[in-house]
Amino acid sequence: MGYQHYPISLSEAAEFTAEHHRHSKPLARHKFSIGAFATRNPGLYEHLELVGVVSVNACSSAWSKDVTKVWYGDDQNIARCEIVRLAVTEDEDNKNLCSFLYSKALQACFAMGYEEVVTYTRKYESGSSIKAAGFIQHEWLENPNVNMWIKRRPIKKTLTTSTVKQAA
Repeated sequence: MGYQHYPISLSEAAEFTAEHHRHSKPLARHKFSIGAFATRNPGLYEHLELVGVVSVNACSSAWSKDVTKVWYGDDQNIARCEIVRLAVTEDEDNKNLCSFLYSKALQACFAMGYEEVVTYTRKYESGSSIKAAGFIQHEWLENPNVNMWIKRRPIKKTLTTSTVKQAA
């Protein structure tokens, strides 16, 4: 099944999260949320149904202010945001929906200029959708109950005159 994605409001994301998230409360604020919609009843009375939501916010974790110094040095300022909620309906037809939402959130974050995106899972969660979206698990020793995942903006190589001459 294919999905379409559209931006949704905080109230829409909060309502969906309250109904479908396993353990987290709805958000009180966000930078943006994206809804995944599936086509239901194809044909004459076709309509789109909201089947998943991903919400992104500024990093709220204390580590995000200090970790830049450790990873990059005192003089660096890294633009970083956090995927704070992902909720989907429990439907067997929604295969790969979590990975779809993670990838759309990453595309939006990188398009807005963020250099790193982080998210978290509980230790008992596999993180397979996060891995499929390209996140790498990061060792975070402060909280033994949580896994931290990070995805950095891909570095694009630009062609210079010398690289064009070498390729020819």
